[in-house]
Amino acid sequence: MRATLTLAGPVSLVDSEGQDRTPLSMKARGILAILGTAREHRMSRAKLQDKLWSERSPEQGSASLRQALTEIRRTFGPLRSALVSGPGWIGLDPNVIDISLDLPANAVPETTEFADDLDIRDSEFEEWLLLQRQHFSKLWSAKPATAVSRDTRPTIRFEPAAVILTPPKTGDKQLDGFADLALRDAAQRASDFLPLRIFHDASAKTDFPDAVEVHVRGIGAVHDLALHVSICRGRDGQQIWSRTFETDRSRVANRFREVSGETTLALLHAGSADTESDARGSSVSLTDVFGYSRSNLLRADSILGTAEESHTVLALRAYIRNTQILERQTEDFRQTRQEATDFADRALRMAPQNATVLSVSSFVAVRNGHLELASDLANRAVRADPGNLLAHISRSVTLAQAGRHDEAHADALTAHQDPLSALSPASSAIGCSVTAVRAGRLDEALRYAAISHGYAPTFRPALRFLAALHFKLGNVSEAETALYRLRELEPDFSLELMSSPEYPVASLRAARLLDITHSQLI
Repeated sequence: MRATLTLAGPVSLVDSEGQDRTPLSMKARGILAILGTAREHRMSRAKLQDKLWSERSPEQGSASLRQALTEIRRTFGPLRSALVSGPGWIGLDPNVIDISLDLPANAVPETTEFADDLDIRDSEFEEWLLLQRQHFSKLWSAKPATAVSRDTRPTIRFEPAAVILTPPKTGDKQLDGFADLALRDAAQRASDFLPLRIFHDASAKTDFPDAVEVHVRGIGAVHDLALHVSICRGRDGQQIWSRTFETDRSRVANRFREVSGETTLALLHAGSADTESDARGSSVSLTDVFGYSRSNLLRADSILGTAEESHTVLALRAYIRNTQILERQTEDFRQTRQEATDFADRALRMAPQNATVLSVSSFVAVRNGHLELASDLANRAVRADPGNLLAHISRSVTLAQAGRHDEAHADALTAHQDPLSALSPASSAIGCSVTAVRAGRLDEALRYAAISHGYAPTFRPALRFLAALHFKLGNVSEAETALYRLRELEPDFSLELMSSPEYPVASLRAARLLDITHSQLI
């Protein structure tokens, strides 16, 4: 087994089986960044210690280095022997660890930095990191990207893709009707995230040879139905995705959302750009848009900014800014909030009945303190499309603001159980934690915060909830761990900051769950 250490953008170590082996703590990732750029990928213990713990006593620095190395070996798992050592030095085994220092093919030099997730407050490290970022910034700007992106997540290409929905002809009227309706619904939902040309006639292949095709096969018995949906590339017929759905006739309507949702996710992948052949780097991951990584959000917004303006593009750019505010990733909150408002307003003028646009506009209205408007927009979103994931999330937020906590929690659970929550499972889980907190269900809130953290260990909202809830429930050690992880991710984090009105813990504050801010745990 091998692994690749990527240093363009966030520090990331992924093994050959696709398992993320990246250490959680910033100091441990800092060690990997230093060793990844060191000569022969080795450095003396003393020099490594001085780079990261120059402001501590030699004894404290040595103990901290040992602790960080232990964490690296633990997260490396079966690759732990790749962290090698000798008399007075530490290194990475080049026979096991490949170092990627090239800019990925789909990255934008202006918005990508060397080890851009590192922010370690040590003067020696800060000086080293600044020099590295200056060096690689010049290097990446001066030559074309050479690395190939292997990202296979759903991506958006903001050039219309063609989808041909082959009419189902199973000979069973109930099955044909169900399949036709579900596929049309899936195509419409996919078009909320990328521009699609949707056809219901196979003759469209003549004009669109690269279209993706959706095929349906089915078997209908007296009591049972089986529906097989497959998606193929039109140019070569290669199957991209397939799934068989089985149900009895009396429950067929109950499976509609599942069939539509799973097919929507498949269409988002099939109708997207091929990231390995997209030399212009014009594709952006949907999981980046709905994620929280600073570098990925910046890259996604940069790509969206070059696309032809549409309600889809504007809504996604507004959503990104809403995330940047929540994640404290902006230097100018007022400007970012204004940009989000402008994008949402323009999207709403272009598509006033689109559920996704209405939902994003509701999020922005909440951020601006316009709660009545936010509630109206969220309700309009649910009326426009009762099956829209973002509609239920936006309504959940506004119901919680209005004190209707049980209804808010029900909407959050609906969103979390939706197939499209796979685009951002950490966010949907923390939504359930928020509403459970508001409803006073602290054990349930803790469970969903832990689920969110499991999906994304560096997701800050989950850590905030874990810290506060663990402390409230008497789990002091777990609360302390969450606080230290927060401080690694937010260098300016403190308990005093957490207690301030501007820190994004409104739900915890409303539920009086910020006793931890008086704990002196850090």
